[in-house]
Amino acid sequence: MPMRTMLMAALLAGTPLATTIAASASAAPVDAAQVAPMLAVADRSADDRALDALRDPAKAIAFMAVEPGDRVLDVFAGAGYYSELLGRLVGPDGFVIAQNPAGFAKRERIRTAVAARGYGERLPNVAAMNRDFDAVGLAPNSLDAALFHLVYHDLYFQNPEMSLPQSDPQKLLAEINRALRPSGTVTVIDHVGAKPTDPRAEVAAVHRIAPARVIQDFRKAGFDLVAEEIFFENPQDDVSRSVFDEPVRGKTNRFALRFAKAGDPNVRFIETETAMPDQPDPSAGMDAACDASAAATFVGQVYEEALKAQMVEAAGARTARVYDTNSAVTMDFRPDRLNIVTEPETRRILEVKCG
Repeated sequence: MPMRTMLMAALLAGTPLATTIAASASAAPVDAAQVAPMLAVADRSADDRALDALRDPAKAIAFMAVEPGDRVLDVFAGAGYYSELLGRLVGPDGFVIAQNPAGFAKRERIRTAVAARGYGERLPNVAAMNRDFDAVGLAPNSLDAALFHLVYHDLYFQNPEMSLPQSDPQKLLAEINRALRPSGTVTVIDHVGAKPTDPRAEVAAVHRIAPARVIQDFRKAGFDLVAEEIFFENPQDDVSRSVFDEPVRGKTNRFALRFAKAGDPNVRFIETETAMPDQPDPSAGMDAACDASAAATFVGQVYEEALKAQMVEAAGARTARVYDTNSAVTMDFRPDRLNIVTEPETRRILEVKCG
């Protein structure tokens, strides 16, 4: 039986992949420099190349920390942009499942795009899975990584015209949790939304989701946070606008989160604070009077704790947090908070900003 057939059978029929293929012990996470040559291969489509500037795949895949030989689930893969790149990067000992909801996969645009992608032939280690979010049916201990690229919010989206039935995010997350092998992680990159309180309403209106909601969902499903960053920042983004509105299309603020099974001894977790689902928007009612420019005179000084109160007073902020450029920080937005960013070695203040 061909290797790709064995792998797909293991993933979809229930045989743990540990009995099918062993990952390379010498594998190391792919970095952005290793992704760049994959973007230049001659047979990539013009449509894919046109998306590179907007999607920044080198940065995204580096954040995933995917390794050669990994088994990866690309959730709601659409036309397969990331499925192709990941298939090339994990190599012949790895495998990628390009999942799409069953009805959505039958749409003419998707069928045509997937056929042109050439899963199983041009891309021998990539296979399509056309199953709804609530019925993916993954085998235990069968995945090293999963990716939600600008689609996690769609777990809260329902649209019969697009063949997207209502789903329960917890069902899919529980399925992925069972499927993850030790050290396995799940990456979410999505459009920043305003509130963590009513995701279905927000997704229906603007196709965004609050990072706090994503973290809450994953923790409820037995995950903890491994890494987070602001993937793309646009001060002109308006979170009240749909991501498809021309003024913000392709230019939305985006966040990146990576999770692992809670308690996995093979990964290092970070701590974060999020608002509970039944609480109002954390920024509601806050006086957005913080003025970072008023504290700019402190930039260049060596940070000492005594400066904190002075800087808060100068900026008119209610509170402040101090972190260096190597620190992982939460992405909750507080318009009344001053952020003081320092150089790791010298503690010299490099930047002050509100939020």
